[in-house]
Amino acid sequence: MPAGCASASCVTTLGGFSNPTGVALDGSGNVYIADYGDDQLNELNRAAPPALFFASTEVGSTSNDSPRTVTVLNAGNRGLSLTGLTYPADFPRNSGNANPCTVSSALSPGQDCDIPINFTPLSPGNLSEGVTLTDNTSNVPAATQTIAVSGTGKASTSMSLTSYPGVLLSDGAGRNWGRPNLRNIPK
Repeated sequence: MPAGCASASCVTTLGGFSNPTGVALDGSGNVYIADYGDDQLNELNRAAPPALFFASTEVGSTSNDSPRTVTVLNAGNRGLSLTGLTYPADFPRNSGNANPCTVSSALSPGQDCDIPINFTPLSPGNLSEGVTLTDNTSNVPAATQTIAVSGTGKASTSMSLTSYPGVLLSDGAGRNWGRPNLRNIPK
């Protein structure tokens, strides 16, 4: 386990190698695995933020696969300070997380926090946006990372009708509700 890591959550297990023969780590935390059997060099990119895809969801509802959570781990040897965290309107923060990242989170080496994301579309259509984190990654003040988030908002399929006296309501498909009250029509 990496120094400062208190649990197996800091470890990623990989499979699918034919004959791995070497491992290397770069300054950004990316892992490179030489696989002799497949004659390949495989990269586990730990520095790039993930992309999240949510299930199609009716406008105004929260997707059934929410929340999706991204864990921010300080895998470095210096403190990591978060100074900004913005969620787009269609992909709001899930408030039920016990270890959420905030704009004032300070992570020591090996510590982590979570970015819990819901998908609650406000309009129909394909929605692609980004949750943005600002921190001091690689000792660069105001470094930003964007977690790409996407999902499809579906038009609402429910309808509510109110009947008023003297008004015939129709759904446009030949179905009518209510009956005109001709007795109350002024002459």
